[in-house]
Amino acid sequence: MTSTTALAEIISQIKQHKMLAVDTETVGLGHRARMCGLSLSWRVGAAVYVPILTPADEPRLPIDVVREILGPVLADPTIAKCGHNLKYDWLVLRHAGLELRGIVHDSMIASHLSGFPRPIGI
Repeated sequence: MTSTTALAEIISQIKQHKMLAVDTETVGLGHRARMCGLSLSWRVGAAVYVPILTPADEPRLPIDVVREILGPVLADPTIAKCGHNLKYDWLVLRHAGLELRGIVHDSMIASHLSGFPRPIGI
């Protein structure tokens, strides 16, 4: 997803469904690693990847554009957010200047709370 127009259209769908699954991709494993992209899903069968940091010849959306268009939705506490290991994603997004509010479910935390006996990764 490298079109600002298409991303704006997706934002209206996200606002309508009031649920957003979020996942960040980074250059490294630390929470201060630079964000390469952002995966979003707002309903079954509807998902996009927003590339932010790519090789120079590949399409992407600059982080300032992502902050402007997607930032308000990520920060909106009335839109429920879910994901796996959202603590990490929350830190990565915060380091990139984006706030993540409205977190309602993290499958990694849910798995730990259920007493699942082994490491939880995807």
